[in-house]
Amino acid sequence: MKPYSIFFDLETTEANTIGQIVNFCFTAVDPNWDLIDTCCHDVYINRLQLPHPDAILTNRVDVCKHQAVAKLNEPQAMREIMRFIGSVIERAEGKVIRVGYNSARFDVPYLRTSFIRTGLNPYFSGKLIYRDLLHVSRKLSIAEPEFPRIALPRGDDAEQRISLSLEVLARAFELLQGEQTHFSADDVQLTIDLAKLYHKRFGLDVRTYEAYEIDGIQDKGVVLSQKFPNYDPALQASFVTAPMMLHDLDYRNALWIDLERFKAGKGRESIRWFNKAQHQFVSDAVFESDRDLLQLAERASVELRDVTLKNFFGETDCDIE
Repeated sequence: MKPYSIFFDLETTEANTIGQIVNFCFTAVDPNWDLIDTCCHDVYINRLQLPHPDAILTNRVDVCKHQAVAKLNEPQAMREIMRFIGSVIERAEGKVIRVGYNSARFDVPYLRTSFIRTGLNPYFSGKLIYRDLLHVSRKLSIAEPEFPRIALPRGDDAEQRISLSLEVLARAFELLQGEQTHFSADDVQLTIDLAKLYHKRFGLDVRTYEAYEIDGIQDKGVVLSQKFPNYDPALQASFVTAPMMLHDLDYRNALWIDLERFKAGKGRESIRWFNKAQHQFVSDAVFESDRDLLQLAERASVELRDVTLKNFFGETDCDIE
């Protein structure tokens, strides 16, 4: 049976976690997607916080009006979030899935930092399981020929790039008319609607999808073909691949070496870290007969043998997935 789920979104004063949450929404649903409860609030911006212009342009918060209506300061807001999550865990009598969109890279570390800054334990005794709907979007972009491939300009130049943003996909599936508001309550509803659509149309459920698909791979030195969505609209293929060698692992983390980058002389920069609970690794091929690739993997293993999980976080030139 699928567990209870909490879909959530944060709007903040800046991208860096030293900033502050401006508004938040947490909505709990049962295994049938039916609403259990919701918790949404504006958060009064501390006078020591200077909102970053890019953040304000994105979330479209009128700071003066916001300050006039916000009823919670940051410590009060974090206690309210903790109370709400705790109440859902208690009601569920077991582990609860927490789902966001692009939350693995942004919302989860932001929320964790905000809890710690206000003196609260962010881990809920291990009863929260993290899922990211962006991981499901990537998987479907790789695996489903009919999945939307919509190209948009990247930055200020004319370069086009396939977008998997919540706004673009919600419009493509006719869940959104016009522009995304970037208000947390609206984004949470879009995330729920898109998750339900993925489940119904493609049979892929964010609540049960394990984004690190290769957790059963335990042999150091094994070489896999990692799949990524193809973001280049000029290429017809829905995905691209890179040969990856398992370098070191434990029950929670893994270090992989990107053999193409290693071959190009990147050295330690070719190492990538994966947290199995938060990062995505899609693969369906094991290289067993490519002699040149296996020899390259053996050389990489020898040259980078001093980089292990025990000392990885002391390295400054390795990549995080």
